[in-house]
Amino acid sequence: MKLEARDLAYGYRGHVVGQGANLTLSAGEIVCILGPNGGGKTTLFRTLLGLIAPLGGEVLLEGSSLHRRPRSAIARMLGYVPQAHTGYFPFTVQDVVLMGRTAHLSPFATPLRSDREQAMAAIERVGLATLADSEYTRISGGERQLALIARALAQATPLLVMDEPTASLDFGNQVRVLETVVGLAKEGKGILLSTHDPDQVFLCADRVALVHRGRVTDIGPPQSGLDAGLLRDLYGVEVQVSELDIGGKTRRVCVPVAAQSAISDRE
Repeated sequence: MKLEARDLAYGYRGHVVGQGANLTLSAGEIVCILGPNGGGKTTLFRTLLGLIAPLGGEVLLEGSSLHRRPRSAIARMLGYVPQAHTGYFPFTVQDVVLMGRTAHLSPFATPLRSDREQAMAAIERVGLATLADSEYTRISGGERQLALIARALAQATPLLVMDEPTASLDFGNQVRVLETVVGLAKEGKGILLSTHDPDQVFLCADRVALVHRGRVTDIGPPQSGLDAGLLRDLYGVEVQVSELDIGGKTRRVCVPVAAQSAISDRE
């Protein structure tokens, strides 16, 4: 299973957000999109999902045009985790997650016992079992984000697109989500996710693409391609990329130079 953008221009009528994007996502890999606020990551994702028509180029799913496929077929191949939202109706967490199973149901069909079991398994996987019967509108923003991730897991698609899945989460839940992402890739799912945090890219990505000034640049494996110069150009701040030995494995981390200077001044 492969999702591919070829020379993609994306945006809205009368407003081009980005152009010339070439990007691929295959089963079993994690591709991270890294970029600043307002860089167009969400618009890119909505175009890749077929929610917005491309302004140029094309999006391919398994070699054929995504925008010529029926929505029902796309929903069985592509799952989507949007940024957390409040919600308006008092559905329970279990109800929200169960909605992910509608991609596999015929019109007007009701969920089967197996659908409910898959929904509960997804809820347990993200650590929300104790909140399964709670109203979605009354849980915290971070918990709503986890529920949206569970909904995508219940959808059981080979490819997942996740728009800043850790943005509303505390540190512990961020780690749990990234562990889940890595586990899903090991199970054969392709994961495309966006983030503002270079450390998350170093932690889990097989490949990284930068979104900046209307361009998408696939720079390959972050361990070799993502350096301090690229991050400085991307975010406009001085950073240092260092290597740590953790459990016998080398891991790269990103540290702002300004923070290091401030700490030194206080000593």
